[in-house]
Amino acid sequence: EYTITVPSFEQGLEFSSRFENGNLKKAIRISKIEYELHLSEDYGTSGHYHWFYFKTTSKFTEKTTVTFSIVNMTKPNSLYSVGFRPFVYSVKKKTGWIPGGQDISYTPNPSDPTLKSPKKYHTLKWKYTYEAETDHVYFAQFVPYTYTDLLHHLRSLHSREMRIDVLCRTLGNNVCPMVTITEKAETYLSYQYEREIAEKPRKLRKAFQNYASNLRSRLELKKAAWNYSTESPARRNKLEREGSESQETIGRIIGKSKELEMALLRHREDHGEKKAVVITGRVHPGIALRCVVGEVPSSWMMKGLIDFLLSDTEEARLLRRHYVFRIVPMLNPDGVVYGNYRCNLLGYDLNRQWKHPDRALQPTIYYAKDMLRQLHEEREIKLFCDLHAHSGQRKVFMYCCSHQGTEEDVARRNAGVRVVPLLMEQLDEHFSYRSSQFQMEKCKETTARIVLFKELEIDCSYTCEASFFG
Repeated sequence: EYTITVPSFEQGLEFSSRFENGNLKKAIRISKIEYELHLSEDYGTSGHYHWFYFKTTSKFTEKTTVTFSIVNMTKPNSLYSVGFRPFVYSVKKKTGWIPGGQDISYTPNPSDPTLKSPKKYHTLKWKYTYEAETDHVYFAQFVPYTYTDLLHHLRSLHSREMRIDVLCRTLGNNVCPMVTITEKAETYLSYQYEREIAEKPRKLRKAFQNYASNLRSRLELKKAAWNYSTESPARRNKLEREGSESQETIGRIIGKSKELEMALLRHREDHGEKKAVVITGRVHPGIALRCVVGEVPSSWMMKGLIDFLLSDTEEARLLRRHYVFRIVPMLNPDGVVYGNYRCNLLGYDLNRQWKHPDRALQPTIYYAKDMLRQLHEEREIKLFCDLHAHSGQRKVFMYCCSHQGTEEDVARRNAGVRVVPLLMEQLDEHFSYRSSQFQMEKCKETTARIVLFKELEIDCSYTCEASFFG
């Protein structure tokens, strides 16, 4: 006979990550006060682990310190080794998201010779003390910024200096918003008008006129083919009705053509002399390999940027007067929703698809590049910047591009590239010019920064990295 004893979990933790941007695959209870945690990999991949975001529900009758160990993290180096801590949100304490936990360590796992292709995993370990009462405590790599947070932020903005368009829909059928900020934004053509009208307005008008002319001709031929005087009343009514409907259609076509031409005229009068600045972000939802993080901090930077550009400060008004700001706040909405940390739902690292993006497989990159190309044809793009974050270095810095050669013009253009990061350091103590790099590595030739530098000849094409740890 065997006796099976089922352990009681009345005084333990319950785990959940079934919410937007959450990531926790499983939790193994080692003891009442120790849990081993495993993260899920990105959808469509077999090796991207690092972003975590999960909820615990405590059922302790006394103050208890619990040890958590995430055992399948893949990054070899981390700011946890120099004092960075997980972020914690306690529903009971109502303190908001704050760095929390004690006795934090980040160490490589012992190698397992039984595995054919052992991955080099690392373990993040920390302790957290629960009070003697039921509480819901969330843990995350960084203060979360979800797709829903973005939509709520955009809906809360009410300004005549801004318009919001849909860049495209994602593989998961989520909307990818695009924000245009400039003075008199109400007269700036929508993205749909830009794609369908602004490129070739004369050709479009001619097409409208040809269609209307053909419609009239078909109607006259039909009248000529009928002996109107001998037709029955029902047939005559039908002919008159078709003629009336056709005239209405012709009127709508000509009216629409004039309406579009007037919109284009206002667009050129109000915005014809402005230069363009394009900002993108959150192409990587969570945390990425090689210490490059794209990701949650980039959304917080983007939020601050949008709020500043729409503010009533003298600097913001001056920028809106002279520039058109095109902003795509979240290039990978699907990855954010499903808790990925680098890829989209098909396992593509979207920041490596800018050279030849596929409209079906990487729609946000395809349409973002298409938008940039059209904008480039209309006006000069003075600056492009893709916002990311970094989990291996401190402060804020930039990855920049540079021209090859020794000619005077090349030297002048390369000096111009360095002006922006140099000014950033002078304006903000958190920016580091020394940490900025001016190389174009071969492994990054398909990133937004390098592709746009080469194909659209945007000298000031940057990746801006902000440290997780300040």
